[in-house]
Order: sequence, then C-alpha cells, then structure tokens
Amino acid sequence: MPQSSPSRSGPPRRRSPIRLGLGLLAVLLVTALFGELLLRAGIAAGVERLRRPDLYADPRGDDDFWLLQHRWKLKEAPTGGYVHPTLGWAPRKTADNPLGIIRPGSYTPDLDGDVILFVGDSFVASPGPVAHRLPQQLDALLPEYTVCNYGVGGYGVDQILLRFQDAHPPFRRR
Repeated sequence: MPQSSPSRSGPPRRRSPIRLGLGLLAVLLVTALFGELLLRAGIAAGVERLRRPDLYADPRGDDDFWLLQHRWKLKEAPTGGYVHPTLGWAPRKTADNPLGIIRPGSYTPDLDGDVILFVGDSFVASPGPVAHRLPQQLDALLPEYTVCNYGVGGYGVDQILLRFQDAHPPFRRR
C-alpha cells in the first residue's frame, strides 16, 4: 500500500507574538524612514508648502526657526514683517505705514511735532485689538502728542535697543 504523506494532527500552528511584533516594528520603521526621505526630498526640491520654518519650529522663541529662515533665504517673517539684517525681523514699512509701526489704518507721520515712541516686545505690541493697546490708549489720552507703537513680539532687550536706534533718527529735532 502506498504511503500517504503524514498529516498534522493537533492544533494549528500559531505564529510567535515576538515575530509578529518585530515584523510590525520593521514595517513602521521603513514607513517612517520613507516618509522622512519624501519630506527631505520635497524640501530640497523647493516645495513651498514644505519650506515654511513655522512648520518645524516656533517663531516666538525657537532659534531653529530663524536658522531655517536664513538657510532657506526666505524674506517674509511670520508676523507679516520681513527679515531685517540687524533686528532679525521687523514690521514691513509700506506707503500706508511708512514708519513700520502698529497703528490702525494708514497715516502720514508728523516728524516735527511732539512724539512719544513706545519701543518694546510683545507687552508693548500686544496681541489684542489695536485700540486696546497701551500706546494707543496713551495716544487717545494725549491728543497733543503723536504716540508711535514700535513694539514687536519676541524681541529681546538687545533688539529693543537696536529698534530704538533705528526708529529714533527721523524724530530728532532740527
């Protein structure tokens, strides 16, 4: 009589949970590596959606943000300002805002009258409505003075001094 192949008897063979876990870990690592390579390739290729430093670092207190800003040669700052050569970032000066200050609406600066300059960090710039900020409150209380809000969020003492030195010359009395 011909012999038949031996049949397995007993419970079906189970896969080892360790082998299954290692296989899953390998798939996750390969997927993460592939995703990282795609991300880096997109950044190197200049995909604008990926070349935003605020995706990778906090602009309010992380030096890596400014490192990426410089490395990618970007001109726009996160606050709608621009990258300034000595200050790091500053509000953009425009035809409507020739001094680059926080002020509602467009204006023409009065460089000959009495002026109070508020220079500082986010406490002066304030994230609230413009009319509720300290310099604007003082401007409403002292109509005989022009009050200029030169506050910029995230500035340190060194940047505040440099901002003052940059802002002060047009207001010197002749």
